[in-house]
Amino acid sequence: LMPFRDIFEEAKDGSVNAVLSYDGEPQRFTMTQCYAMMLGELNRLAISDAPDGVNKCDVVLTVPSWYDDRQRREVKAACNIAQVQDLGLINDSTAVALGWGIWKNKRGLFNAEAKEGSSDRHIGPCNVMFIDFGDSQMTCSIVKFTQDQMQMLTTTNDKMLGGRLIDMEIAKYLASDFK
Repeated sequence: LMPFRDIFEEAKDGSVNAVLSYDGEPQRFTMTQCYAMMLGELNRLAISDAPDGVNKCDVVLTVPSWYDDRQRREVKAACNIAQVQDLGLINDSTAVALGWGIWKNKRGLFNAEAKEGSSDRHIGPCNVMFIDFGDSQMTCSIVKFTQDQMQMLTTTNDKMLGGRLIDMEIAKYLASDFK
């Protein structure tokens, strides 16, 4: 996608710049500019794979729940640079909860009264914990669902624990267990 040379440098303002080879010359790009290049390319690829007649696509982006306001503004700035119309940002844990909640609600599983003979244990309001192992961090959110509402009760994360680390720990445990 981009010709990285694995050279990053600290900018005068304390942010990180990527030094990329562009037309054979080293060029410095902010992370926002790099993100914009990727968004632009993803937009181009998505539209090229879309059915005929789709020539424009707006975007809703998921971001980690720990992103602060500055990081969220940079994501929106990247959309602007890439000329991609962002409809909004949504926390990744909220997106997962919405998807699960919509599926369950379609089945009528958040009705206040249990249906006679139903074996589903989530009839009526319920609290659900969503755990995202991620690639480099783990996020845990608790969401309350009712028939007409979803309420994020809490979100927490551990940036030092993620999918790769968990995979390694499971592998170590299993290796020691099967000795």
